[in-house]
Amino acid sequence: SKSGMVRSPLVALLATTRPAVRMAAPEIEWQDAVVLSNTPVADSQATRQLRVKAAGPLDYKPGHILGFGFEEEGDSKQGPYTVTRSSGSTLDIVYRVIPDGRKTPAMAAMAAGAPVRFGGR
Repeated sequence: SKSGMVRSPLVALLATTRPAVRMAAPEIEWQDAVVLSNTPVADSQATRQLRVKAAGPLDYKPGHILGFGFEEEGDSKQGPYTVTRSSGSTLDIVYRVIPDGRKTPAMAAMAAGAPVRFGGR
């Protein structure tokens, strides 16, 4: 080899026969919430802050990654987002709108009162 290291036959065998490790999606206990506001950040329409309200107190901190989801025309859309603020029963996430994205254009169109869900630990 270029580095002068010789690869043992066992290492070569393991490299070709080891099964791929697949991670299952985490189980999430979803909580229902409603959108309180969905506003542009600074002068950009592409970066938005979504504030949602849950039924009860929340135990999320800024930096916590949670699952966020909603229904659009019968299609369930969800993905991981980072909490930027949490207080009482509300939390914020900031997201960037991808014009031809699968989720964010629909998120950008959400008005106050829109039903959403979130969860994860």
